[in-house]
Amino acid sequence: QLLYIQAGKPPTRMLGHFYGYIYFSDVAEGNYYKRLVRDLLHYRPEINCAAGKIIKALQDEGKARGVLPDLNGAGGYSAMHIRRGDFQYKKMRVSAEE
Repeated sequence: QLLYIQAGKPPTRMLGHFYGYIYFSDVAEGNYYKRLVRDLLHYRPEINCAAGKIIKALQDEGKARGVLPDLNGAGGYSAMHIRRGDFQYKKMRVSAEE
């Protein structure tokens, strides 16, 4: 059996991972489907390739400024995902100036 908690239509929002909204009564079956999504749902290769070029350019820029990649070959830059104005609670909204 599968329990699905609807989140995506007003007034609800899906602000988490998909597996937080489904529950399988059989743990093994739930793990199977979660792994299926993890292993088979990916961005198109063109998107990953473009992202790789951007990362390489950022690393080259960092290297030119004296910032070396870490032991894994990554690094030289930091990224932050900032979300504004898309939360369901209006009191949580903060303007860019604030």
